[in-house]
Amino acid sequence: MITIVDSGSTKTVWHFIQSDKCRTVLNTLGMNPNFLAEKDWESIVATIKELGVNAEACTKVFFYGAGCGTDEAKSFIAKCLKTVFKSAELFIDTDLLGACRSSNGKSETIVGIMGTGSSSCVYDGEKIVERLPALGYTLGDEGSGNHIGKKLIKAYLQNKMPSDLHSRFKECYPCGVSYFLENLYSKPYPNRFLASFAPFAKDNIEHPFIVKLLDDVFTAFVEEQIMVYSCHKSCRVYLIGSVAYHFADVIRSVARRYGLNAIQVAASPMEGLQEFHASDIVRI
Repeated sequence: MITIVDSGSTKTVWHFIQSDKCRTVLNTLGMNPNFLAEKDWESIVATIKELGVNAEACTKVFFYGAGCGTDEAKSFIAKCLKTVFKSAELFIDTDLLGACRSSNGKSETIVGIMGTGSSSCVYDGEKIVERLPALGYTLGDEGSGNHIGKKLIKAYLQNKMPSDLHSRFKECYPCGVSYFLENLYSKPYPNRFLASFAPFAKDNIEHPFIVKLLDDVFTAFVEEQIMVYSCHKSCRVYLIGSVAYHFADVIRSVARRYGLNAIQVAASPMEGLQEFHASDIVRI
């Protein structure tokens, strides 16, 4: 058995693969090492055991995760995984490399992740050849779920939403200023908290205020995370993640203004990753 893991800041998807036709899928909490608490990992382990997965039989684990760009982060994840997959060979890298490998690109491609957070790079079909540093929800994450949430909350608290939309938002989230500030500055996972408001934008996507908000958010993504690469005019753009998937039409509309027409979107990298690791599955 091999295990392929796609881990974001909010959700982790595990595929336990015994053969081409025998797969078990599990969804757990996100495993970004910058935020993962011990109790969360214990909860994930319990869920894996409850599923009845024979972790001892796993020969390889391919883990692609948000926040795994440093040796320290990879070591932390490896330490966690080894408590469950004791005999497995571990491969740990960034969710961005996972997105690249899922793209099935044989030529130069700009790959972007648009989920709870966001990131981008240039992939040559074998390796990442150029990338921007992932600056997180305070300095970066343009076009992400937490970017959308940040703009929504700020507009709501500053009474800059139109009255009808303000009423809808208040009905969905009947909380005062202290609730938002406590979740942003005193509680863990502020990035997840911010991203949890993105569905409100989806539900109200035709409202003029949301139209403008999303245009601003995705314009920032295109300008800050696509146009910065010199190859942006000549190569395709592959975007992956929940925000990319649910707001694909808006993103493509913004991209066309910049002459970017070859935009491919996927909700998850798993199908592409299984194809990429097909030889590992066959050998089992």
